[in-house]
Amino acid sequence: MKKRSIPPVPSSEITPRSAWLRRREFIAGAGAGLALSSSLAQALAAGDALKFMPASAASGTGFRTDEALTPFADVASYNNFYEFGSDKGDPAGYAHEMSTDPWSLQVDGEVA
Repeated sequence: MKKRSIPPVPSSEITPRSAWLRRREFIAGAGAGLALSSSLAQALAAGDALKFMPASAASGTGFRTDEALTPFADVASYNNFYEFGSDKGDPAGYAHEMSTDPWSLQVDGEVA
């Protein structure tokens, strides 16, 4: 049986040159997104909620929408972890039974 070799793929075929030239913009955008998610997490941890208002609200601040607000309980418990069950309410109802006691997390290597 003859062994076939796969020719190497040139890097120019993996990433378009235009994307490669703008890679620093991508990294800066990813960093900005990470900073935003961090500040949002801090605000939520401090108990500050995002203020969504109906479009008819007189105030000039906040987000606007014509849609009714989703109930907080639905938003806070929504997830797609089907390991706890196939019904949308199952993960929120059963996740507390999962034991994470022997688990650990270690961040090391080239991280600040």
